[in-house]
Amino acid sequence: MKEPYTLLILAGGQSRRMGEDKAKLKIGGVTFTERIAGAFPDAAEVLVSFSGEAGEVPAGAKTVTDRYPGAGPLAGIQSGLAAAANDLIFVTACDMPLMDEAFAKKLLAAMPEEGLAVVSREEGGRVHPLAGWYRRGAEPTARRLLEQGERRMMRFLEAIGSAVVPAAPEEAGKLRNVNDPGEYRALLELLQGAGEDPAGEI
Repeated sequence: MKEPYTLLILAGGQSRRMGEDKAKLKIGGVTFTERIAGAFPDAAEVLVSFSGEAGEVPAGAKTVTDRYPGAGPLAGIQSGLAAAANDLIFVTACDMPLMDEAFAKKLLAAMPEEGLAVVSREEGGRVHPLAGWYRRGAEPTARRLLEQGERRMMRFLEAIGSAVVPAAPEEAGKLRNVNDPGEYRALLELLQGAGEDPAGEI
């Protein structure tokens, strides 16, 4: 990848179903956010977006506070795009701890030449706006929608004309969300079965 890029990790969710901050959950002794940041070694910059008070971030990462707190992922993306030092930004959520640079680079190959975004889609049809590439040029549209009271990510993707690329079946795990204690335990068991020491408790 020749163009420098920013990795934006969204950590602004309420984590109501988990019962604690998902960004602080651990796999193999590192937090979800640390694991994700470490899986993107070529990132020129790492930003972690928070809706309210900033929490801990991986070494070398910078914090970004939402300009429109409480407005969901779109607010995190808007703030991240506005703060990014690079024109190209990969966005992911802190509760997708298996996301990595190899998946992201493959997705980037499908970015239209003049496009503002390309996002992934599960085999079953679910689109993942929080697993995709965005250009800084999408920020004014995000800001306009938020100022109009619009929070829906799909509305944002439609407004900027995003490309949507299906993930291969073997890549489904990269899009795995961890939303509650049961899903966290299942992830730890999956990693242990794959020979990785997940060493985590909840």
